Amino acid sequence: GRAGGYNIRYRILPTDDEERHPSGFELAATPASYGKTGVRSFFLDYTGRLRGGDKQGAPATSGDPVLDTSSQQ
Repeated sequence: GRAGGYNIRYRILPTDDEERHPSGFELAATPASYGKTGVRSFFLDYTGRLRGGDKQGAPATSGDPVLDTSSQQ
């Protein structure tokens, strides 16, 4: 989907056969038009940690740094 100038991707993650990893979700947001609608990409999953940064339009992943949201209201 699309919202606020960003392309949004939502994935539901199944539980694996051995149940080593819990089922959950991944949510990724990338600028619809890099530099015009935004520059940062974002990633959120079932852990609740918001990750991302300036990926020059590429999707953020679980390997990106955790963003500090403590100063946001």
